[in-house]
Amino acid sequence: MIKHNKYFRKKLIKLNTRIFILSALIFLACDNDEQDSTGSVQGIVSSEGIVVDSVSILLESTNQTTSDFQGWYSFENIEAKTYQIMVSKEGYVPLNTDVTILGGQTQTKNFDIFKISEPIIITGAVSDIFHSTAIVDGTINFLGIGYSGEIQHGHCWSTTPEPTINDYKTELGTVNSTGEYKSEITSLEAKTIYYVRSYIQVGTTVFYGNQIEFETKPNPPEIYGFNPKFGPVGTKVEIIGNYFSTISENSVKFGDFSAEIESVSENLLIVKVPYVNKPQKVMISVTTEDMITVSADSFDIWFPWTKLTNQKLKTLNAASFVTNGIGYVIGAHSANMLKYDPGNDLWEENLILPENSGAQPFAFTSGSKVFVLLTNGFWEYNANSNNWIRKPDFPGSLPSDRRYNFNFSIGTNLYIGNCYGTYEFWCYNILDNTWRRNADFIRKFDSSKPVWGNFTFSLNEKGYLGVSQTAFAVNTFWEYNPSQDVWNPRSPLPSDAYTLNASFVINNEAYVGLGRNFEWGDGYVSNTL
Repeated sequence: MIKHNKYFRKKLIKLNTRIFILSALIFLACDNDEQDSTGSVQGIVSSEGIVVDSVSILLESTNQTTSDFQGWYSFENIEAKTYQIMVSKEGYVPLNTDVTILGGQTQTKNFDIFKISEPIIITGAVSDIFHSTAIVDGTINFLGIGYSGEIQHGHCWSTTPEPTINDYKTELGTVNSTGEYKSEITSLEAKTIYYVRSYIQVGTTVFYGNQIEFETKPNPPEIYGFNPKFGPVGTKVEIIGNYFSTISENSVKFGDFSAEIESVSENLLIVKVPYVNKPQKVMISVTTEDMITVSADSFDIWFPWTKLTNQKLKTLNAASFVTNGIGYVIGAHSANMLKYDPGNDLWEENLILPENSGAQPFAFTSGSKVFVLLTNGFWEYNANSNNWIRKPDFPGSLPSDRRYNFNFSIGTNLYIGNCYGTYEFWCYNILDNTWRRNADFIRKFDSSKPVWGNFTFSLNEKGYLGVSQTAFAVNTFWEYNPSQDVWNPRSPLPSDAYTLNASFVINNEAYVGLGRNFEWGDGYVSNTL
């Protein structure tokens, strides 16, 4: 019995030992499983190399910590798996990322966060300023950090300071890089102060640049018309329009020549025709504060007069002609002919006529040929040799009063006639060397309104005769058509002169003027041409 008990006691001891060992192994295995299912993560939070304290680090929604003054944080004994982690602090861009916890390990995870920074934009210069438009520069130096959404850019402006995009603005589209840009701002009011700023809009957040102030120019001047339409140097001209400056900032030009301004208002300029060196048709321009407008019609500047050397001998009822660029004058009852050289402004007085000129000499030119009707004969003059050749005598009859007789040339035909008395009209043909009588001048003037003077010229193969009646300028004007041998009335000369008119043709344009008139019984010479 005792023997058996000893045996069982030994067996029991062995069994207990095995149970203990098994329990120890089970404990060790459970401890290792717990260690393999958790892990730790730690690190430093910084911004551009500088540690950031008091940063909130949220692991999923259950675990949260805050970085210390050295930017250090840690999470320990966290279930091993992948977590979403959010790093945030006021004034910095939030950071969202993933972190995977490894069982039985402690890993380092550092975070670099960025400070929130506003965009940097500059409003540049305002250029090309006009009355209703201008160009504004802008520069984007920095697009900003921490703002989300598309970046729109442009300029905004207003007549009050600190304009916003709720005022007037340009929208130049989205931008994703720095650089310069321009805006054309339109629909501005003339002569008005504006304020303008560059802007960037990120999402719903708007950032503005510095403010620039500028003033638009006045409306450009407008020319509606002017009066008169022609005149010599010194003529006063009224220019009618709008937006003429009321200060001395107007400039008026006739072509390339600056005019003197006598007075100015918003709608009217009164100026004087400037001196020019030749007759010409020019446009009138008005410039106000660098803005220019040009007239639709041209102004005809008449030939400017230049004082030349007077002839030494006084002539009356003179005939004159030009050949080879030299002028000649034959006075009444004279034995000599005067010669004028315009190149040297010199007169020569000793040219001998073939006979006395008589009471009313007449001169004709046809190309390079010159013909003169003197007292008793009809002569051809050769200016190169200073020789006279007699031609067939004039067969007609002319009254002794020169005011009633006239002459002109058309091609190779020379015409002479009477406009008050006999009304004869004769033609000399140079080629045939013959005279023939043409259709008489048709107007039979009433003796109650006698003829006091006349003028003639030929133009475009036709002859023209102007007749003045009485001392009160009752004028008529006539055209002679040689192909039909007829006279036709035309619009009369609007002059107040009644006798001794001057007439000539330059560049296919006829000029008539000067002459004598009465003014309250006193005689004077008209200065109108």
